[in-house]
Order: sequence, then C-alpha cells, then structure tokens
Amino acid sequence: VGNIPLQVENISVDGYFSTDFEGGFTLQPNDASEIAVTFAPEEPGVFETNILITSDDPENGQMMVAVSGIGLNDAPEIVNPIEDIVVDEDSGILEVADLDDVFSDPNGDELTFRFEGTEELDLNLTEENVLTLTPTENFNGDNIEVFVFADDGWNDNQMANGNVENQVDMSSILVSANRRIRSILGYSPAIQRDMVTPHSFLVTVIPVNDMPSVIGEIADITIDEDPGMSEIADLGDVFEDVDNEQLTYFISDVPEELGMEISQEGVLFLEPENNFNLPDGIEITISAFDPADAFAEVSFLLTIVSVNDAPVVANAIGDITVDQGVGRVDVADLDDVFTDIDMEDQNPDILNFRILEVPEELNMVIDEENLLYFSAEDDFTLPDGIEIIVSATDNANLTAEEVFNLTITPVGQDRELVLELHQNWNLISINVVPGEEFWVREEGPDVIRMLAQFTEDDENHVLLFKDEDGLFYLPAFNFNNIPFWDLTTGYQIKLDLDFDATWSGEPIPPDMDIPLEENWNFAAYLPNYELDASAPDFHVLSPILDNLITAKDGNGQFMLPAFNFSNMPPWREGLGYQIRVDAEVVLNYPPEPEDVQAVSVGENMTSTPKHWQMPTGTDNNMSVLVFLVDGFEGGLNSQVGAFNSDGQIIGCGIVENTDHSGIAIWGDDQSTRVNEGIKNGETFELRLWDSQTGIESELELVNSKYGNGLTYEPNGLSVVELQVKPEIPDYYYLTNAYPNPFNSITGLTFGLPESGQVLISVFDVAGRQIAVLKNEMMNAGNHQIKWDAGDNANGVYLIQMNSNGYHANQKVVLVK
Repeated sequence: VGNIPLQVENISVDGYFSTDFEGGFTLQPNDASEIAVTFAPEEPGVFETNILITSDDPENGQMMVAVSGIGLNDAPEIVNPIEDIVVDEDSGILEVADLDDVFSDPNGDELTFRFEGTEELDLNLTEENVLTLTPTENFNGDNIEVFVFADDGWNDNQMANGNVENQVDMSSILVSANRRIRSILGYSPAIQRDMVTPHSFLVTVIPVNDMPSVIGEIADITIDEDPGMSEIADLGDVFEDVDNEQLTYFISDVPEELGMEISQEGVLFLEPENNFNLPDGIEITISAFDPADAFAEVSFLLTIVSVNDAPVVANAIGDITVDQGVGRVDVADLDDVFTDIDMEDQNPDILNFRILEVPEELNMVIDEENLLYFSAEDDFTLPDGIEIIVSATDNANLTAEEVFNLTITPVGQDRELVLELHQNWNLISINVVPGEEFWVREEGPDVIRMLAQFTEDDENHVLLFKDEDGLFYLPAFNFNNIPFWDLTTGYQIKLDLDFDATWSGEPIPPDMDIPLEENWNFAAYLPNYELDASAPDFHVLSPILDNLITAKDGNGQFMLPAFNFSNMPPWREGLGYQIRVDAEVVLNYPPEPEDVQAVSVGENMTSTPKHWQMPTGTDNNMSVLVFLVDGFEGGLNSQVGAFNSDGQIIGCGIVENTDHSGIAIWGDDQSTRVNEGIKNGETFELRLWDSQTGIESELELVNSKYGNGLTYEPNGLSVVELQVKPEIPDYYYLTNAYPNPFNSITGLTFGLPESGQVLISVFDVAGRQIAVLKNEMMNAGNHQIKWDAGDNANGVYLIQMNSNGYHANQKVVLVK
C-alpha cells in the first residue's frame, strides 16, 4: 500500500502449518500476492502458531502474524460388515458380532456402541461389546432391519466431526502492515462435529413348526357306575397349537366298554356300558397331534365306582310241556338263568332264589346247587298249564323274576301246539293228532280244514301251501291236489302276513317212525323237546347218520356231516326240516337227553350279520360250504356274500374260525313276478367282507370239492375252496397305514404290477431297523401286511418298501 516496491525475502511457519513460498518476490505499490498457508494436523485439536514474514520494509522488516487451526476428528470406520442373518424361530440366543471387530477408529479413539431394532428381536449388547439377539417365542418375520452405531466419544465442544472431508476451505490471508490479520478458525464454515458411523443388516426369522402345548389339565374323575353320557372336557381348552394348525386328537388304549370318544368339535366324552365299573381306576392319556406329527399328551385318572345292580335274567326258561307221570324233570340251573353284575365286584352279591306259589303236588324245589326241578305226583296234571314265577334277590333286596309256563299233559289227552309264523315262506310241521273234525280220510287230516283258521273276515292269508312232491293248495283259486296232511311230513306255507296258528290234539310219540325216501324229504319234527344239531355229533339225526348227506331248515341253515359242518340251531317243535339221505331209511328221533329234561326256545347259533343283511327266503335254496384257502385272518363276524348277475344279494354267511362259512343261496320264487333270487342254472359270484378292515374283495374258485361249484341248483349242495381274487395294479403303491396313529397293530396295503422280491422294513427316527415285515418273492397283485408294534416305545416310525427299484415310505405314530 506504499509508494515504493516491497521486497519479500522469506515467509516461514512451524508446527502443522506450511506455506507454498518458494523464494523472494517483489510487490509493486498497490499490488498484491497470495501465499497459501496449509494446515495439516496429524491429530485432532486446536493448534496456534505465528507466520514470520521477512521483507525490506524499513519500518517493519519482520512481521509476526498469529494463525490457528482446528484438527478435525475422523469418524469410525466399518472394517467387517455384519452379513444378513437367517435364523429359525425359537432358536434361543444368537451372537451376531463383536462390534469391536466390526468398527475401527482411525484416530484410535475408544468407541461406544448402540443399536436399534424391533422389540421382538430382543437385541442386547454385552459388556464385551458383543451384539446378541434372542427372538421372542413364536416370533417370525422377513428382512427385519437392525441398525448399530459406533461413536468415538467426541462431542460438539470437543470439535469432533464424523466422516466429513474437505468441509473446511482455507481462507486466504491478506497480509499488510496496515491490516489486522484473522486466524483461519475465524474463516471456517459451521461444522457438525458430533457424528457417528451407522451400519445396518437384515434379520429373517424363519417360522418353524411348534409342537402342541398343554394349556389346561384334565382333572382326575370319579363317577358312579351307569352314568349315561358324560362330557369330560373340551380339548380346545386343554391343548393349544401356537402355529394355529388343526390338531387331531387320540385316546390311549381304553376298554371298549368305556364308550369314550372325541366328537368332531373336539369334545371328549364317555358313555360306559351298563354295569361297567373301574373301582381301581385307570390312567387315560389323550394325545394331540399337529399335521407334522408333533404331539402333546395329557393324562388323568378315571374311576368308575360300582353301585348295586339288580339281578337280571340272562337265559330265559322256555315254556315246558311234559306228559303226566314223567317223573323228575330238571328245569334249569338258576345260576345260569339269573346273573348279577355285582358278582364281579370285590364284594359280590349272593343271590337267593325262591319259587312263588306253585301247587304242592308239583313237588318243585331248588336244591343246594340252585338246580330247579320238579317231580309231580303221578296223577297230577296241568292240562291248561300254569305260570311259574322264580325270583332272585341280591344282598340289597333287589329282585328279578323269570316267568315260564308249565303244562303237564294228561296221558291220552290233547295238548295245544302254537306256531308263530312269519310273512312269506315257512317250513312247518305239527306233533299232535288233530281232532276228528279235521279228518276226511283215514291216512291223515284234510289240508283245507287244517288251514281254515287262516281265513279271517272272508280273507284267506294262505298264498300257497305245498309238499315235498310239489303238490299244492292254492286258496285264491280254490285248488288243492294234496290228498291229506301227512303227520310225519313237513310242509311249506307262504303267508301274506305274520300269523299265530294253533292246533290241538293228542301228542304224537316223539320216536314214531318217519319213513325217508332216498334223496330229499320234508320231515316233521315230533319231539316237544329240543335236540342239538351241531357238529361233530349231529345228535338230532344221529340214528341215521350213516345215511345222512345233508339237512337244512326253512332259513337255509344246514348240516354237512361229511365235512364236519353245521350252522343249525337246535331242532324244535313246530318246524319242518329238509333231510337228504342216500337210501331209504326210517328216522326215529332220539329221546330227550337226561341232563337236559327241559330246554328253552332254541337259539340261533349264527352271528348277526354286520355288513350284508340276509335276503328274504323263498321256497328253494342251495347250500354252499365255503373254505377260504389263502390264510384269511380277518375280524370277527366277517362275511361271505353271494350275488347274482344283477348284483343282487342272494345269500350271505358268517366266516367261522377265519376259514369257512355256510351259505344258503336263495332261488327265485316262481309264485311271483318279481325276481327274488337266482334261477336254476345261473352262476353266482361270492365276495368276502373283512370286518376288521371294512374291505370287500372278490373271491375266485380254487377247487370244487363237491357239487357244481358256483352254479345254482335248487336243493343243490356245493363245497368249494376259494381265495381272494388277485387284482393286478397298473403301478407300484404303498397305501397309508390304518389305523394311524395306532396303539398296537397297524396295517398297510401294497401293490405289485409284476412279481418280484419285496422288502418291507420298519425304522425308528434314528434310522435303526426295528423290524422286517416282508422279505420274499411275491406275485403281482394287491397285498396286505400288518405290523404288531409289541413292546416298542411310543413315537414316530418309518415303514419302508423296496421292490424292483420302487421305493416308498410311510410314517406311522405309535401311541399306547
């Protein structure tokens, strides 16, 4: 600013400051020159120094200029980024990273850390700066962002700055003797000195299946015997699945009599059978399975307290008819007639029996062994019969009574025979000689007069009446060509309704001769007592057993001595029977067995059909004895059914001892326009129903041991060996196990489109082989196999099948 040139000889500065001065220069009057002063601190802080300017200025040859600078702090650096994390739900605590390894501070400052993230991740930082996460139970989610921050500890007052470069521009310093010099600090712009280094990563928590949990217990239960239906618990209040999956419930192995079930709504209830009790209690386990076969269990103790039950009649005493002067008659063992459920309790009742008001002449008593018998005086009769009442009283004075009628027929006097006939066909006979009013000729009573009682209000309920030779009486057309009623013969009668028919007369001697022709005969049954017809004795026809081929009743039940078979109940009065012999013989029925002087009405010894119902009988049938030869091991009351070409059932029978069944195949009733059965010469097919699996299977003929196989012939007889017809599948398969879960035995079906070696094994979840169910060559077809788990522990098992390169697995759950 002077008026003479200024020679600048040197500019110097020390510390972290420097200049770009390279040598002397001359400043002309009113001229200017810029010298850059550079500040390069090696550490943060405030630094001050002086710039010394040496010139030829005569007044101020050395000028000192104060200068100061701020060393800015460097931000922490990310040296090892945290990678995104994928973790399973409910996996517990997870160490994410040591943040001292993630961040580094260029200035060597000690770092502090903080984090931000969703509360459900439960983030935490240990004293050693290890970041952890522990997702809360059942929490899951995708790509959840987590932030971590590194702070070197500098604040605004400490002039720290985070990760900022070149934010401070060095201001030019104008130097002159007449001007005040300011420091660069005064020229720097505003600086945000307190910054941290952020870092983020993503967390994904994968949902996993959670096993069901027990949220409510089932308290121990004590109830009285015979409670009816009782609700125990809503299993939705007992079990919970946090995954909100549908649970399937199972009951451990409990007595069938308990009637314990789970409704579709998940309500556990029981309805015990009458008189069933559990005085000592049993532990019951309820299991809840989710679709992944994870399960939870809850157990409780169930006690059913026994209460006193009244005695009941277990076996009725049938009505009894004996002749005058017959001597001692054993009626029944009262221990078999009455029963008291409480006899099975720890303190069983003792029944006391007594007879209520009978004539003294009857001499009826109960002996010390509770046998009821009488020995009427020789001249005592009860032609009209009387009602006998026998009572049984238990310890609590509860009583049951059995009532039966006793008739003592005077010798040489009439007795009454009542037949309970049903609508449609009946095979009947009588064992009394009707009065003179029924006779027209000496050989026997008149058929029309004998059947006159079936006419009510001018309507005759007899549709057709015929004998073994095909002679018949047709009331609707007032036609009859049966010459007389042969008292030694049985007859078929078809009615349009149920009817009780009564005939009275002098009893026919039970052992009177009944002549039988070779082949088929309709025979009367003359005794007024029952005779056993079961194998192997065939007692009722034992006098002609050497000539007997077969015999059957009106229901188609038959005996076949050559094959040691009979499904016939005891023979009884009022019924007629068809008997086939190989020669002319005379039948004399055996005497009444000494050990059973009086018997009740015969019981049907066949089981009640469970799947196919017996078709309505007609006037003709064929007897078929079936033997199953393929090792059938089905359930109780399995059936064999017979079907005509239209698929109509024409007969069925119960499988006995798992290997044979007697079936009546019913032919068409020619007296109607409707097809009720099968026609002569037509073939029929047989099917097997397994009560254990509920599966129907076709049967095929293996061998015909007697007769014409599966071709219908009225009154024909066929003995056949059958096997389940193999069906060749188009592909290999292994079905789901049933039942599953199971408590002891489960079954599977598998198919082979071709023959080959088959290996079926069972493994536990650890891969150990538990059992080999099959390891052999097998034919093509459908096959069944069972696994008896025996003593194996509860849990999940794998059933594996291998055959000809085919592999299949089925998971099963054993719950005991």
